[in-house]
Amino acid sequence: MSYEEPQGASQLTVYPFQALPFEFTGRADEYFKVWIVNIVLTVITLGVYSAWAKVRNKQYFYGNTRLQQASFEYLANPLMILKGRGMVLGVFVIFGAISSVYPFIEGTLWFLFFLATPWLVVRALEFRARNTSHRHIRFAFQATYREAGVVYVLWPLLLVLLLGLAYPYFSYLQHRFVVNHSGFGTTPFELKLNDNPVRRFYGVYIAAACLAMLFTMMGMVAVSVLGLSMTGFMCIAMGVFLAMAYIQTHIANLVWSHTWLGNHRLESTLATEQMAWLYFSNALAVVLTVGLLIPWASIRMTRYRLAKLTLWVEGNLDEFAASESQAVTATGEELAGFFDVEAGL
Repeated sequence: MSYEEPQGASQLTVYPFQALPFEFTGRADEYFKVWIVNIVLTVITLGVYSAWAKVRNKQYFYGNTRLQQASFEYLANPLMILKGRGMVLGVFVIFGAISSVYPFIEGTLWFLFFLATPWLVVRALEFRARNTSHRHIRFAFQATYREAGVVYVLWPLLLVLLLGLAYPYFSYLQHRFVVNHSGFGTTPFELKLNDNPVRRFYGVYIAAACLAMLFTMMGMVAVSVLGLSMTGFMCIAMGVFLAMAYIQTHIANLVWSHTWLGNHRLESTLATEQMAWLYFSNALAVVLTVGLLIPWASIRMTRYRLAKLTLWVEGNLDEFAASESQAVTATGEELAGFFDVEAGL
């Protein structure tokens, strides 16, 4: 089978591609045991165990995600996560103490914390990538704080000035920043969205907004004209779920299906109606069970997303992995003492 490079790429080439689907083997009953133990121990230890809980969660999901019979691995040290969280907590405590004594400078302190966002983003993405591996080859993320500052400081300020109208372009910049600065071993990822990407992102958000407005209007008519308050509420809720699902599916499909790793390409085929049903049914199940079906909902969503993700490989994945392993060994790159500063990113 062959596949053509996306329209708009600098050079159109036809390669022989092999389709390798992602698989997820996790089960709700297995994950529930991990999840409930994590909650109990986190409560008992007043949050200290949350670092170990995060590692156990990720190791379960990564370990049950397979590509050509090989699982992904999450290699993070819980102590590094705890160190990062302690640092962030310490900053907030210091900010709170200073603000209580000098309340007039609270705004300045928060602005300084906002200016530190590029450092937080880069360190968090570095930590996540460097602690993820497949076939014993680590992923990578390399970006300068200046590059992150343009995306995560300059553009949020511009969004405020532009009343949020540039958000689709901001979303595109974020996705391009993360993809283009990531890599697998020594091979970088590349977002080849050259055919008017801004128009595509705006199209997704405008369509979702129109969808939400249509159902909102139907709900308002049901309430004000027909007096059907429950029907009106359901219409509005359905519009919100459909709009969320539309954005999630179309942005994911747009980004993943134009992400390349060397000569290998990813493809995502999520469907809006299926994603909307998952959002709605998962939310309903979690609410009705007071949160006990959160593991079931997480497994369902992960299984669906990965079932719709495919890696199109030129040639043989084993040969590519072997060459990457040799290249990484040749660079002598070691895992530095990164600590997790995710801080809700």
